[in-house]
Amino acid sequence: MVYVDKNKGTGSLKIGLIGCGRVAENHLLAVSKCQGAEVIVAGGGSSASDFCRRHGLELASPQEIIEREDIDAILVLTPHTSHYEYAMTAMDKGKHVLIEKPVSFDLAEMKSMKDLARSRSVVCFPGHSYLYSQDMMRMIAAAHDGTLGQIAFLFTTETYYMEEQLFVRYEGPQVDILCHHLYMMLALVGMPQSVSAVTTSYPASVVPTEGPQIGILIKTRGNTIVTTFLSWAVDDHTSTPFTHFVKILGTGGALQFNRRDFVLNKEDGGYEQPIYQEMFDNQMKYFIYDCIMGGKDPLSTIEDAERVLHIHQDIMQAVRTGATVPVEEV
Repeated sequence: MVYVDKNKGTGSLKIGLIGCGRVAENHLLAVSKCQGAEVIVAGGGSSASDFCRRHGLELASPQEIIEREDIDAILVLTPHTSHYEYAMTAMDKGKHVLIEKPVSFDLAEMKSMKDLARSRSVVCFPGHSYLYSQDMMRMIAAAHDGTLGQIAFLFTTETYYMEEQLFVRYEGPQVDILCHHLYMMLALVGMPQSVSAVTTSYPASVVPTEGPQIGILIKTRGNTIVTTFLSWAVDDHTSTPFTHFVKILGTGGALQFNRRDFVLNKEDGGYEQPIYQEMFDNQMKYFIYDCIMGGKDPLSTIEDAERVLHIHQDIMQAVRTGATVPVEEV
């Protein structure tokens, strides 16, 4: 496959999209902002036909998309249970893949994907999207270049009431969003030394979805204390909302990032958060221009996704046992 420079025309990199759910809209918009690349076919999921009709895309089955010789890269945006099948089949055909988070909950699958990507010389790109936001990149740089001194404390939270019609599509915060906070932690302060965690929920008479929550306390190998709180039980409309919030404190200074620092009003009375789409845009540019065309590694690699899974498993053990669980260095 030959790719031209990003400034030389359009349509050089052909992309197939598998999994036409909510996040597919964000990825499709992100590709549309990348000169020299385009999504030409999509499929997978109950919304696939409508998605393709609305966006003028060819509709095909996931296997048909993977088999097509004119497709250079695949966006695997399905539920995590089918990530491995689609990613492995696509990479075996010589196609680059971007895999939505969580990549997998099986360490053997992670290793197989890593090994196949290496043997086929293709990009296997975990969808660890927050690392590509401008705010998070600035925070990571400050944490590592000495600007903030010794990092003492990291706080991350993601808190909102998940409406019932959306709740049924997901498995809970510890499955669907915890990985975001673990890969951010890895990028900011490195591997944990130990973890403890608790989960809570409520009677349906109080919170119709039962409002699953998880709270996590971590000590890192660099002696940073990390706390993470994830909740689908409550909205936060205070002046410093915990919708998605990250704060890092060091001996030399502090920095914070709030996804709701930038909001735009909508005609229906609601609001949108442009920073959310920004991270998809930046991630897609990095996938296409830096990794596929430039030969760089992702900012968060498949090896990092393996580390995230190791930590996730230790957190779930801490929840089950009520004990503080040591984390093996990987």
